[in-house]
Amino acid sequence: MTERSSTDAFARLPADLPAGRLVSAADCYSSDKHSDAPALWVSDEPLEHAAAWWRRLEAQRAETGLFPVFLMFYEDIWYPGEGPLDDSAFDVTAYFRQEWERYVRQKAEWDAAPPLEIPEDVEPWPDDPGPPFATWPGLAAGSTPTRDVGDHAAAMAAELAQDGQPRRLALVPVERSADVLLTIGFCGCNNHVDVDHLWAVIRSWRSASAPG
Repeated sequence: MTERSSTDAFARLPADLPAGRLVSAADCYSSDKHSDAPALWVSDEPLEHAAAWWRRLEAQRAETGLFPVFLMFYEDIWYPGEGPLDDSAFDVTAYFRQEWERYVRQKAEWDAAPPLEIPEDVEPWPDDPGPPFATWPGLAAGSTPTRDVGDHAAAMAAELAQDGQPRRLALVPVERSADVLLTIGFCGCNNHVDVDHLWAVIRSWRSASAPG
């Protein structure tokens, strides 16, 4: 996304939003190498009635081109403005197979290791039964959603807004929900998977299912 197109993406930002600001990569770094083009809009504070805001802005998405999302922590934004990648550069099948084989090796090491002595006041983890397949089974076949994805998203937004956790609201100029992860530079999964691979995996789920 160029600086010009990034700025134009917020031309239809609703005028009656709660207090908030546009955020760019330059806002998050001291280096002058990062773009000052806005990547997303973020509310200044967690919102009351966040689910109602989400429903309203989701209904306007076709007009504004802005995807509403909740942020539990402002720190979930880390590398904003990277934007979507070429998903053909990621072999999702190879990634899952590599992770499956890594887990099989790790499980074998765990099973071969001597058992740990667990203190009496510590409840042990349930035994890991290991993978249910003797060999790599491949990816699951695609399926058709059994529920309207818009209705499901609205239900999830309502649940997230009512669980007692503060929610900031963000608006992201993307067409596909998976692209939100790269555009805001989501880092909440970094202990498990890098955001590029997470994005590619979610994109593959969308491609394997009926549009919605």
